[in-house]
Amino acid sequence: MDRDGTVVAERTRPTHHGTADEVLAQVMALVEWLVPGDATLTALGVSVAAALDPRSGRLNSIANIHGLENVALADELGRHVAARGWTGVVAVANDAELGAVAEGRLGAAVGLRDYVSITIGTGVGMGMVMGGSVLRGWRGMAGELAYLPVAGPGVPRDPAGDYEGLVGGRTLQARCVAELAAARQAGESTRLDPRTSIATALELARAGDPVAARLVEHECQDIAIGIATVCAIIDPQLVVLSGGIGSQPGLVAPVRRAVAALMDEAPPIEISALGERAQLLGALEIARDAAKPPGSASAGSVPGRG
Repeated sequence: MDRDGTVVAERTRPTHHGTADEVLAQVMALVEWLVPGDATLTALGVSVAAALDPRSGRLNSIANIHGLENVALADELGRHVAARGWTGVVAVANDAELGAVAEGRLGAAVGLRDYVSITIGTGVGMGMVMGGSVLRGWRGMAGELAYLPVAGPGVPRDPAGDYEGLVGGRTLQARCVAELAAARQAGESTRLDPRTSIATALELARAGDPVAARLVEHECQDIAIGIATVCAIIDPQLVVLSGGIGSQPGLVAPVRRAVAALMDEAPPIEISALGERAQLLGALEIARDAAKPPGSASAGSVPGRG
């Protein structure tokens, strides 16, 4: 990223699951491609789908990258950066937190000091900004909405988290299969199939497909449970929805209605203005922060770039 915030080079690679050293080597290979020749690395920002212990910097609750559990990622990458001869600093943060940072500086929440950014896709995450600062919690676990307990007594707990098991992408597919089975039994006609995406379900619901409409309605009602719970606890000015499910334009209106049915004076609910790039842009923002002189704005200070 150059000085005016423009991304000047980009490369995407799938993560090769393995040991911590193998994952770190892959990250450094990308960094070396982005900083070629005798160029200088000033700062490196990293977004990771994990909670970071604020005392040790170690990662926990990391399910989708094998080898990094309990690894102090910033320290390890810092050693690799130093071994390369660079003096740049390394900043690492939770991906949902960085999505919230980016929304506050560049996206749907610019100028606000109290808001949340909720990601709903295959998994569920949340970044919270209160009083202009990111809320991380004692163990770095603040905002782990996936673990909100919504299952009743006697219901098996979902290892990915109760709320994630309620609204996440895997459950949406299972719910689609269940709706199709019920439709067949009732003799209802539908164009849904077991692999229907939320975007297709929304299109079919708008076209009058009753089975798709039920699928969408149930998903929106369950999303509303999480939003209303968060609002009851921290009273945000705005809720930003992102992720493969949450960012669907056709989903926001029924979610708003479902939230309004659960609580009085619900806050505005908007779709992310940054889409799938929110976490990337948040990582670039904390890298910019890390490169600033001591005493300048930090990644925890969201409004404005300083």
